[in-house]
Amino acid sequence: MNVLCIGAHCDDVEVGLGGTILHHIERGDTVVSLVMSGSNIRAEESREAGDALGVGEVLIFDFEDTIIPAGVEAIRTIENIIKKLKPDRVYTHTTKDTHQDHRNTGLASLSAARNISQVLFYQSAPPKSWTFSPNHYVDISKYMARKLEAVKLFHSQSDKWFMNPDVLRSMARFRGLEAGVEYAEAFEIYKMLEVYP
Repeated sequence: MNVLCIGAHCDDVEVGLGGTILHHIERGDTVVSLVMSGSNIRAEESREAGDALGVGEVLIFDFEDTIIPAGVEAIRTIENIIKKLKPDRVYTHTTKDTHQDHRNTGLASLSAARNISQVLFYQSAPPKSWTFSPNHYVDISKYMARKLEAVKLFHSQSDKWFMNPDVLRSMARFRGLEAGVEYAEAFEIYKMLEVYP
């Protein structure tokens, strides 16, 4: 399976679904990360974190932080990558997020991924989408430590409270309680077509 993980900023993908990425890699899936906005420092950190998780490629674009659009320019950027990679599954920000960059990235992703059969929304940290209602969970119990190690590589963001390992552990534990496992990441399914041979 080819998997495309889309984030507005460097660290969004790792924080939101780092454990799920590790699960995909262990299964033998190919994972590519697409980031809409990133400074030189954060871009380098994102590539290091991608290497730590086993991501095949980290693509970083130069949309301006805090004003990432949802319109045609963003849609075409994502669409061009989708045409090249032909992903089977796309993960992107929930469109219910109150952060405009996250929400706009999610909206642009939906348009760009309109022909993709599996599209799932993830929730960023700190949670900015109080109406996020997950209906798909991934058990990340055995990946939690490695996820935290990857997130720790974002040294420029270490002062942010939501990057604290205890906060990330608490979020994963909460989702784990919902799913009946130690640690989990949660998703909203936008579209999930299963094709069987």
